[in-house]
Amino acid sequence: MFHKRMIATAVFAAAATISLAPLAAGASGGSGSLDPTFGRGGFTEVPQQVYSVNDVRVDQSGNIVVAVDFAGLGNAIGGFGIARLRSDGTLDSGFGSGGIAVAEFTSGFNVAMSTATQSDGKVIAVGTSRTLPGGVDTMAIARFTQTGGLDAQFGSAGRISPVIPGASQSAAGTVMSLADGKILVGGSAVFSTGPAGIVLRLRSNGSLDPTFGVGGVVNTGLGGINGLGLQSGGKIVTLSGTQARRFLANGTPDANQTRGTLAAETHVGTSELTTNERIVAVFDIPENGSRSDVDTQTMRFFPNGTADGTFVSPLFDYIVTNPDTFENDGQALAIQSAGAICVRARMGVT
Repeated sequence: MFHKRMIATAVFAAAATISLAPLAAGASGGSGSLDPTFGRGGFTEVPQQVYSVNDVRVDQSGNIVVAVDFAGLGNAIGGFGIARLRSDGTLDSGFGSGGIAVAEFTSGFNVAMSTATQSDGKVIAVGTSRTLPGGVDTMAIARFTQTGGLDAQFGSAGRISPVIPGASQSAAGTVMSLADGKILVGGSAVFSTGPAGIVLRLRSNGSLDPTFGVGGVVNTGLGGINGLGLQSGGKIVTLSGTQARRFLANGTPDANQTRGTLAAETHVGTSELTTNERIVAVFDIPENGSRSDVDTQTMRFFPNGTADGTFVSPLFDYIVTNPDTFENDGQALAIQSAGAICVRARMGVT
């Protein structure tokens, strides 16, 4: 069962490797061990060199959808793409080319940062394309059909690069599919006044929804958006690191300061909205002021960014040496349905 497993990713020079490890007691192989029924001994190798694996999600059918920056695919240095695996860890041969689907944007660097699978099985991927030379970042969004082809009913041949009025650059970080077929995209843009977090609402065909914000775009006034939350009444909560803001369904700020309950949320990175609109985030903390011993700590915040003093985890130090020169920097987290917090950290010697 999906809720009994945690998906971890590791990237190697020649391939992307995904491992699935069951967390619940009694699962095959024991709690926390690699699942021998997944792939090859708990690992699946994607036969394509990658620059990064940015997001892993499980869709309603149990398929595993991975947002990837593929090296050299899509007629680009970095290819905007996704890989889809079956629940047993095998690449889905009925999706794209051998389980891999790519959207062409520019010949430079193109990165898929996050995905969402619609109720009809189509997959939306969002990220960034960068032109060369010059290095101008532009928001990149693609929708793939159930079989991994670009969806001709979305944008221009399945792709869009939205123009953000007044912005010189833009990037997308997270995406949420809505029940009415519309799509929320969270990201960032650079304006003359500086960088800011933005939310877009797209209609099903990929065009900006003019009934949302200003021409389909809302400037949150905070930093880049790494998470989105949705209340049952349609109110939208945006997450920017350790701060959140709430908007009405039409994109205007919500004057009501009372916290509500989220019916859905999505996020990437080191912070996540809780169901009661608080924020849980993981940090790198130098231990005892050291520059060489970095540990991981999880904290909880109120929407205005102030720390919730009733919840602070102890420092996490996976490997302790004398002298302690290991970095244990938190890179991602996820809150399970029972409230447990799973943190992914990277270990390394300074």
